[in-house]
Amino acid sequence: MRRNPPNDRQDVLPETDRRGEAPAYRTVHTQQRRRNPFRVLLPVVMFGTFAVVVARQEVPAFADWWARTFTPAEWHSRDTCRRAVLAELSGGQYARTLRDGKLQQTQDGPSVTGMTFAVLDEGGEEQVVEYNCYLDGEGRVFRLTRKPE
Repeated sequence: MRRNPPNDRQDVLPETDRRGEAPAYRTVHTQQRRRNPFRVLLPVVMFGTFAVVVARQEVPAFADWWARTFTPAEWHSRDTCRRAVLAELSGGQYARTLRDGKLQQTQDGPSVTGMTFAVLDEGGEEQVVEYNCYLDGEGRVFRLTRKPE
């Protein structure tokens, strides 16, 4: 049996052809180098996890999609409160969400406390306002309160 160089680990075995007369040769890989798929995928998984964590914190559209996809009940409660606040704030045309607030479950329904919005006033100054929102059992706004500044 003859060995090829160590980089190409193949054994050459004698073999007869179809008629059984003349010897033919074929190569057989006896020791294929096995690649562990986990070693290849580990950097991809780590990078993907890091990218998702950063995107959830820094990209509002991604954070909204994440909440809507993986926690739809919480997203619906926050979205209902956000829409109610924006409707109350002068049409909501110059308002943006700074913080979604903290969602809490009560016996009467969910409540979102500490929702913070930045609003432009008539002079072009940005004011920060904070709201608390209480929903009833069916998910409708029961009470919306603005915290005093």
